[in-house]
Amino acid sequence: MRTTPRLWRWRRNPLRRVSDVVEAWTLLFTLLLAAVLAPLTGVVVAHADYASEAQQGRAYHRTTAVLAATAPRQVVDATTGQRLGQVPAPARWQGPGGVTHVAYAEVQPGAKAGTRTTLWTDAHGRVGSAPLTGGASQAQADLIGGSLGCVVVAGLLGGHRLAVRATLDRRRARQWEAAWAEVEPRWTHGRA
Repeated sequence: MRTTPRLWRWRRNPLRRVSDVVEAWTLLFTLLLAAVLAPLTGVVVAHADYASEAQQGRAYHRTTAVLAATAPRQVVDATTGQRLGQVPAPARWQGPGGVTHVAYAEVQPGAKAGTRTTLWTDAHGRVGSAPLTGGASQAQADLIGGSLGCVVVAGLLGGHRLAVRATLDRRRARQWEAAWAEVEPRWTHGRA
């Protein structure tokens, strides 16, 4: 019965070195650490992102603006050559303290001047993007959290590979050279 190459370090074997056992145990420890840290990182980051999105949703409010000029009938994306579904057009609205603001709003192509449109503004009258809905915000938070969890796993395994295995490989090479320096004269009978 054959054993898989990955498990040979765990079996009793006269060729097994101490460095093989150290590498196997540190890899196991790294995998366990990754199994704990990856989900923990994902949950913490997802919660923070969801809270940030919720705060942004509270910071921006819906504002009605009026188009100051007729929107272009057709706008083509220069890179893809496709028509855009929404086009920018100048819009006016009253901000805090009765101050009139003007900014570009995304509207349907050909929308006439005087048409009402919705903008999202903060307490200072600055235009922002519409806040994500609950489901979209949660999905974004979960995606970011899951991605960073994967980064943690990759970082831990890559760190193990670079730090532990590289160190052990250098040690093994020195041991092999020392052993070869001892055996080589007997094999070559002094001929080099």
